[in-house]
Amino acid sequence: MAAYLAEHVQHLQSLHTLLGLPPDALKSDEAHIESAIREAVSTLISNREEEVESWKAKIEQAGVDLQGVQVAIGERAVKHHAVDSGVALPTQWDEMIRRRGQFEQSYQERMRRIDGLRSQIDALASLLGPPVEPALPPQPIASSSKGGPSPTWLAVGDDVLRSYEALLQRAIEERESRTQQLYDHFRDLLFFHVELALPSLPSSSSSSNDFPPSLMSKSGSNVETYRDTLSEYIRINAPAMNAGNEDEDEDWTKGLEGIEPDRSLIQWLEEMVAMWTAERDARISRIQELYDRLEPMWSRLEIDQETQDLFIEMNRGCGMTVISAYEDELERCMDLRRSSLSAFMVAARQELEELWNALLYSEEERREFGPFIDDDYTEELLLLHEEETERLKMEMESKVTLLPKVKEWHGLKLEEEELEVLANDPQRFSRRGGAMLREEKLRKRVGNLLPKVENDLLVLLPQWESEHQRPFTVNGISIVEQIYEAREAKEAAKEAKKRAKQGLAPTAALAPARSVKATPAVKIARGMPGSVMASAVSRKREAPTPTPFGRMGTVMKKQKTGLNMTSMKPAASAGGTRIPSGKSRMADPTSSPTPLPRADPGYESSRIPSFSLKAPAGRRQSFKPRQSQSRGLFQKLRQSMELAEEVDEVEIF
Repeated sequence: MAAYLAEHVQHLQSLHTLLGLPPDALKSDEAHIESAIREAVSTLISNREEEVESWKAKIEQAGVDLQGVQVAIGERAVKHHAVDSGVALPTQWDEMIRRRGQFEQSYQERMRRIDGLRSQIDALASLLGPPVEPALPPQPIASSSKGGPSPTWLAVGDDVLRSYEALLQRAIEERESRTQQLYDHFRDLLFFHVELALPSLPSSSSSSNDFPPSLMSKSGSNVETYRDTLSEYIRINAPAMNAGNEDEDEDWTKGLEGIEPDRSLIQWLEEMVAMWTAERDARISRIQELYDRLEPMWSRLEIDQETQDLFIEMNRGCGMTVISAYEDELERCMDLRRSSLSAFMVAARQELEELWNALLYSEEERREFGPFIDDDYTEELLLLHEEETERLKMEMESKVTLLPKVKEWHGLKLEEEELEVLANDPQRFSRRGGAMLREEKLRKRVGNLLPKVENDLLVLLPQWESEHQRPFTVNGISIVEQIYEAREAKEAAKEAKKRAKQGLAPTAALAPARSVKATPAVKIARGMPGSVMASAVSRKREAPTPTPFGRMGTVMKKQKTGLNMTSMKPAASAGGTRIPSGKSRMADPTSSPTPLPRADPGYESSRIPSFSLKAPAGRRQSFKPRQSQSRGLFQKLRQSMELAEEVDEVEIF
């Protein structure tokens, strides 16, 4: 540049000489040249500086964008700045754009993954409804841009992906649960359809149907579709249900392929299950009511258990034909009852005597039931006996755990008296054969058990008395009163013995005052004679008939001349079919259950029922009436008392 200027300044001097310019003109031109050069250089440098700053700004913005996409995908954010590292700014910018492209590619892949997850979640939410909710979109991250256009990055990191995956997994689990619920509802309806012996469901392809309208839910917008699906499902699976395969590895989803657990469908199924369950419960209640009336009649007619079981097995389920069979059988037994009233009266009174004996009733308490001595047999008189029997059964049920303990207390009191006799025997020390050892064991047993049993009774019996508002009596005597009186007598005897040792005369004034914590019923009954006490706390009854009690023997004698109740053996039916002596078979559920036949005028020859022996198919928990609890009360009470006696003997000997 200096040589260039020197050459041109020399040429400029020659031009000045030719022009005849003064010497200071050259200096002025040289000053112009210098000023122009300075201005050109300054302009050029300024332009280059602006270009550098522009590259730096671009690199800075690219760094912000790169940082944003890193944060969005969950990477650790690193700030990027243009530095004088010997690398050209365009090269730095190109490298940053390349890295940003890599992160943006990962970002887009994550967004596509999230969009797919949200799509699945939203579809399940629309299908299932609450608690499955549509997924919220990803949230934007906080921007660190200080100006200029910058893309909005959404958070798509691993934690966000995991949250969407968890939402989808919960939705899938809910769908699986709803699907199982759907299958269970269809299976329940299949069972109810068979159990209730319902006709085929109406469908869009059939115009006539006998299905009860009260058992068809009409709620929902797709009722016809739901109804057709259920009808087809029952048609496909009913044969397996009738064949009794429900507890086996049977596929109960046949006919439900492609059926989604839509919330409206499940709601419709739930309403159907509720309606059919209510219908089944109502029919069960009716059948149980009929059976509860039939059971005592069968017992008094001496229908053998095998025949009863056969009738019950043949009439399992809750179909209307089953109810009709029970109604017909009840009417048949009512006819037999009316035709053999005396035999029923004898059986009823025998049952009453068994209950009185089990409850340890006194003669006075038994005489309170006046109809027992009435020999004018009528339906009303038999009904009074049956009502009294039911009352006593309820009482026995309330006492079944108390009576054995009362018996144990009485036994311990007898052993205590035996010990007192042995203690006063002057020959006690000369007895042989382990008598002293037995006496010692007996004394230890009574000393340990008697206070415990008494304390238990003084807790349990007042509770029973408070609940029933009358004393707990055995043979007409209050057990609570007996226990307190026995304790008072024992204390009085101890005091008398103590005074005798001190040389003092016995006195009644020193007897301990009674502190009886009795129930209101016991307090009312205290001080009354036995008969007054019993009548005061017993329930109100009709007055006894004036028939003398001694006539009962005549009444019982009359009954013996009546029907031969022990002659009931399985006999051939009119069609020649005999009742098997082995295991009874079940009737075909598609056939009408056969009831026991009605009584014919010739009772002795027609009293045995004739059954159709076509076996019904097994079903899941197909209903049959439960036996009354009172049937086992005698046995339970007897076993409890026998067990107490066995324990007593083992402990003593």
